[in-house]
Amino acid sequence: MSEFRSTVQLNFVALMRGLSFRGCKFSHPPSFPRSQKIPQRTDFSRATFQRHAEDESAFRSIRNYFSDHRARDPEGRFYTLEKRCHRLGMTRLREWTPRAISYLYDLTSEYGYSYGWALFWFVAVQVLFGLTYAGLSDRLFHPGGRFDSRVVALTFAQVVKPFELFSAKAPIAGAYAILPDGASGWWVFLTATQSVLSITLIALFLLAIRWRFRKGVSDFRALLRHATIRTNFCHRFSPRILSSRPSSLSVSFQATVRRASTSISASPSISAMPLSNSSTVSAD
Repeated sequence: MSEFRSTVQLNFVALMRGLSFRGCKFSHPPSFPRSQKIPQRTDFSRATFQRHAEDESAFRSIRNYFSDHRARDPEGRFYTLEKRCHRLGMTRLREWTPRAISYLYDLTSEYGYSYGWALFWFVAVQVLFGLTYAGLSDRLFHPGGRFDSRVVALTFAQVVKPFELFSAKAPIAGAYAILPDGASGWWVFLTATQSVLSITLIALFLLAIRWRFRKGVSDFRALLRHATIRTNFCHRFSPRILSSRPSSLSVSFQATVRRASTSISASPSISAMPLSNSSTVSAD
């Protein structure tokens, strides 16, 4: 376990088998100025980072490295660090509202990365509102010493059928039987608030799961796209296709070969290899 109190610059690490920063402490994120990529086995698990607004771009660079390797967990973690640094840079008065929203997004799901936090806050919201409903209806405990199950039914009714009390004729039976006669607008406000929070947390939970597990589909699509590009490339530049179906490109290519064979008469053989969109002639 090491501690880095200044920016660490790592050069030419692309050919290494792996890098391990497990449990390290960083004042600033490391940089890789002379490397186009980092090793596949780069480990930042249990590493801690101090957050500074000026480190946003450095965290983004590391996130892009992991994105190239399709490493979803570390990519999501460094995306969270990147957005936290971005939030620290919101210091102007007009940015306090997006900064507060950013903080709530971080608190509830770490910017869509942690489905565990989203699930935790969903359960916490249900428990909090359930205790509130029980206290307001004087049913915190059943006469027999047990928690009143109708309070649980009322709590989960706001998740299954949200905004039910907004209806013209509010139900008076079933889960809503514990409401006092002539329930005030505070009951409507509380149940509506619970419904909004519950729906939001469920959406964050589903988005976090999609973040973690959607990469397999993306990899499959990328593979199909890569195969399609290679097929189209071979179809366009295959010598057999060029000879059987001459086009403007093949005519230009054949003219180039004829001029090259005329100018290099002393060469024993000439082979032409079309690369990308240009024709390259090389003498053997």
